[in-house]
Amino acid sequence: MRALRKARGPYGAEAECKEPPFAGAPVPIDDLIGALPSRVPGAPADPDALRTRKLPWLVEYQIAQVNIGRLAAPEDSAQLAGFFAALDPVNAAADAARGFVWRLQTEEGNATAIVAFEWDRRDSHGVLVNMSVWRSIEELASFVYGEFHRAVLLQRRTWFQTVAEPTTCLWWVLAGHRPSTEEAEVRLALLADRGPTPSAFTFRHSFGPPGDDQPLERQPERPDWLCPA
Repeated sequence: MRALRKARGPYGAEAECKEPPFAGAPVPIDDLIGALPSRVPGAPADPDALRTRKLPWLVEYQIAQVNIGRLAAPEDSAQLAGFFAALDPVNAAADAARGFVWRLQTEEGNATAIVAFEWDRRDSHGVLVNMSVWRSIEELASFVYGEFHRAVLLQRRTWFQTVAEPTTCLWWVLAGHRPSTEEAEVRLALLADRGPTPSAFTFRHSFGPPGDDQPLERQPERPDWLCPA
């Protein structure tokens, strides 16, 4: 894997990429749950505070997503050539997509050099992470399961190991917040440990933002919300 770099925000500003906090050890879920609200700048200490204030129009939320993959072969192998060839076009399409806000990247324009989720490496050739923020679940899903990105998804078993654990996680963040890889590790570990909850969920089982965090029903006319790959 290439050297760790600093992530770049949407306007070129560097943001800290923290070292994986759980390398070599199980994720201490119970110790981390209580810390989640404070990880979002400006969030109240009491996770129920926004519900009791009854002023939802004063708070804007956006949807964050993380997706990881255990490499099935070395990065410079012929087996992964198709993945790396598709990387720049996919990222460019995401940047131009409706609802896109931000994505994790280095000065090279992608996140392949960022070290994270090392505790999930197992017997793979490394872990790649993709993380972004969007205005809504609907706009994120429209891109992820759109024709262009879906064609790439259908090839993922060639490039990444098939695993039983969740590899994709969604959660709500305050508008303007840029999640760290450490935060993403906690969210994905929470999903694996507890299943879908308002703090960490999936496209199939999603929730509304804080203050309206009831399960969201997938629209019947949107069967593409379930990945066909």
